[in-house]
Amino acid sequence: MACSAATGLLRHGTEADDPHRAIILGFAESTLDGPARLPQSNDKDFIMREGIHPNYREVCFVDLSNGFKFVTRSCVNTKEMVKMDDGRELPLFKLDTSSESHPFYTGTQKSVDNMGGRVEKFRNRFGKVAR
Repeated sequence: MACSAATGLLRHGTEADDPHRAIILGFAESTLDGPARLPQSNDKDFIMREGIHPNYREVCFVDLSNGFKFVTRSCVNTKEMVKMDDGRELPLFKLDTSSESHPFYTGTQKSVDNMGGRVEKFRNRFGKVAR
């Protein structure tokens, strides 16, 4: 049993016993032949288990405040579908606000400094006490 300084993980056996051990443990050891390289593998070696992965797919998000639509990949659960302009039918997720309607991103957010001098009133009133 050997301990890797890079990861602190205990290893049983060698990479010859299990060619994917370096991938599983997250490191590869250097040899005299050259630098450290992770072993190459075929796609058939990495078959995902069924039933444990989320449904990652393209989803259409719609901003309800202005009707702005955008498509991105997501795992969000949806009940509705929408037909896109290009003919695709995608799951639909409705948003209350997005970057197209949020005041911070549209530049319409009001600053506290510009709201009737409230900050200046506070500084005049309590600024001398703290100094």
